[in-house]
Amino acid sequence: MEYRLLVVDDQEDSLLIFRRLLSSFGEIFLATNGKEACEVALRELPDIIVMDWEMPVMKGIEAVRVLKAEPRTKDIPIIMATGLKESENLKEALDAGATDYVRKPIDKQELLARVNSALRLYDSYKEINRQKEEILKQNNIISHQNEQVNSINIKLKETNKQLTKSEGNLQRMNDLKDKLFSIISHDIRGPLNTLTSLLDVFINHSGTFTVEEMRQFSIDIKSSLNGVSSLLDNLLKWSLSQMNKLELDAEEVDLCWIISQNVKLLTPGAASKEIKLIKAVEENTVAYADKNMIDFILRNLISNAIKFTNLGGAIEVTCKRDGTTAEMQVKDNGVGMDKKTLKNLFKSDRLMSKPGTSAEKGTGLGLALCKEFVERNRGTIEVESHVGKGTTFTMTFPNQQPV
Repeated sequence: MEYRLLVVDDQEDSLLIFRRLLSSFGEIFLATNGKEACEVALRELPDIIVMDWEMPVMKGIEAVRVLKAEPRTKDIPIIMATGLKESENLKEALDAGATDYVRKPIDKQELLARVNSALRLYDSYKEINRQKEEILKQNNIISHQNEQVNSINIKLKETNKQLTKSEGNLQRMNDLKDKLFSIISHDIRGPLNTLTSLLDVFINHSGTFTVEEMRQFSIDIKSSLNGVSSLLDNLLKWSLSQMNKLELDAEEVDLCWIISQNVKLLTPGAASKEIKLIKAVEENTVAYADKNMIDFILRNLISNAIKFTNLGGAIEVTCKRDGTTAEMQVKDNGVGMDKKTLKNLFKSDRLMSKPGTSAEKGTGLGLALCKEFVERNRGTIEVESHVGKGTTFTMTFPNQQPV
């Protein structure tokens, strides 16, 4: 293996001797003082330096200190060549960073042995450094790969989370779809079958009915039609909502007027159960909301109250202003609800349907839509109910456009 050697001595004959003895190791560079040695070492970066102690301009010991302080040359082995014999001088050389020393006059075998030993140690040192650098490089690669793996794991976890969420949503939608199909097949078919039977009786036996019986038939037919119409309306609204096709058209809404219209519309249904439908409104109560959604909410809540109020009961519908909000309330003294029913009242994936006090049909879908529509209008809805005492729905809506 060829090496690069720097020999430093101010005596020309000594340089020639060193050059002749060390030529077998490889290429040799020469310098005549410490300063020149530092310049050549920084330029050529030799594998070893043989440095005389006593030289002009800069002594060898000073050059050693300079070279050991320089990052590019600090690891190059330096052998001091000296005629000094005191132990203190040798210790000073080793403390300055010299690797070894040879005494002058130079003994060939000693010089070759010490240079050869220093070069072998330097080779081992370089190999260790090379291995360290390779290990560091591999560690950096592994670290980078670990970061990539961690990043992928995070993405996989997020994807799994989304898949789990989607799976849950799909399951809920499937459950709800099955529930809706059940509603469509049962709650629509039932009233239609009843309606068909009533019409058959009416067609085939109308001549035998009294006026009162004809009136009752008409009431029953209208009730069946109203039930189917309400169900279809709720199903349509729900479908549009689930497909995000039900747009919000907010404006200033007169709650007093909407309450009056719904009370007028639903009074006949309440009267058929001898229920008093009372309105108590504070004039000029307005909400900034979607008029059609407010109308839907109120109609469903009043219809629900009629359904679950006993014969001779009462329902009160109110509205009032309260600072920056408008409050609307539907209160009945009907059958009420227990805590379990209240807990799941507004959940569309747990539609709850119970027959009314006069066996009226229902789906529970309307209440789930009511809550959704209230929240879409930046409002709140709360319900208080006690079994056997009645139920109160309280809603609040902003009365002005958001800034």
